[in-house]
Amino acid sequence: MAYLLIFDDNPKEWQRLSRALDGYKIIRIDHAKPLDKCIRLFNPKVILLNLCLARSNTWEIFQDIRIEYPDLPILTYTAKDHSSLRGIKDAVENILCSCPPLPENAMPRKLLGADL
Repeated sequence: MAYLLIFDDNPKEWQRLSRALDGYKIIRIDHAKPLDKCIRLFNPKVILLNLCLARSNTWEIFQDIRIEYPDLPILTYTAKDHSSLRGIKDAVENILCSCPPLPENAMPRKLLGADL
């Protein structure tokens, strides 16, 4: 079963999204500090990044992930209603079916100042 990493600092949005993605192993983080460690530890197949983060700069996080893990798919989202959640689930399933596995030996560069 593939791990999905959800970066969302809104508990209600995260709970709705995790229910919509029932059946996947989900890791949730709500701030940037543990991001690099979680990516290296769990090797998620997709990162879901909320566009409306209250305590973090979404664009900066997106850019940092893209630089450090260029082959890791990032799905940005904002879940406003049930059809949005269905669309997110469909997008995750399409990504998981179409992306090649990341190399096991891929070592990330330093991400967001984390020394892990």
